[in-house]
Amino acid sequence: MTSNELFSRVRRQLSDTQPNTDIDERWTVTIRILYLNDALNAMWVSFPEAFFEDEIITDPPAVVTSATLDEQLVISNRYTANAMHFICGRCLSEDSEDANNQALAVAHYTQSGMDI
Repeated sequence: MTSNELFSRVRRQLSDTQPNTDIDERWTVTIRILYLNDALNAMWVSFPEAFFEDEIITDPPAVVTSATLDEQLVISNRYTANAMHFICGRCLSEDSEDANNQALAVAHYTQSGMDI
């Protein structure tokens, strides 16, 4: 799965408009990249097995940039839902004044299985 494919899932979860485009989106690509990198770093601690492929990987995950959005993520597809929930939690937690979004953020963080 690529970062862009993961971001499409995030946008669907968040009901962000115009899936697969940058039109009328609340959370920009730059913000989603930041949160994806946070998710990968949290996964490195919580689920190191997510990075095992044919060999044991001892280096932290590479930083995702706007230039690498169409490249395959370094995590096993089994863990993409964890990353999606982590990113959704980060996005929703921006609304510190909205109790409903804070509750949704906690639910997404819990589903991610990672420490925040």
